[in-house]
Amino acid sequence: MDKDEGPPIPLRVVVVDGDLTSIAALARMLKSCIPDVQIVAGVGYARDAILSLPDWQADICFINIDLPRGGGFDVADSLAGSRTKTVFLTTGNNIANVSVKYPSAKFLTKPLSIEDIRCAVDGAMQSE
Repeated sequence: MDKDEGPPIPLRVVVVDGDLTSIAALARMLKSCIPDVQIVAGVGYARDAILSLPDWQADICFINIDLPRGGGFDVADSLAGSRTKTVFLTTGNNIANVSVKYPSAKFLTKPLSIEDIRCAVDGAMQSE
């Protein structure tokens, strides 16, 4: 007899992006490609994210590199030592900055695609 594993544990996600439309669009795309995703929060400012991320206990944090009132790198740095995985969002102009400062980072270039999101999530969750 198979042991009942119970319901799947949702993937807890936070999106940090200065554009509320982008937050909503990414949340919709995540829900369409990952059945057990829980969007814990969408936040527009680096400072707000830095202060609240420890309480949210996210599995993955999607961070736009260019944020109002502080940068995405500050948010990523605040996650150092936590279990939260980081996926950077960029328009493509900052990929070199990401790859130098965070050589093992996952990143997505805008405009986003569902396949790219799925690959980034899979890669982030498999990384140490």
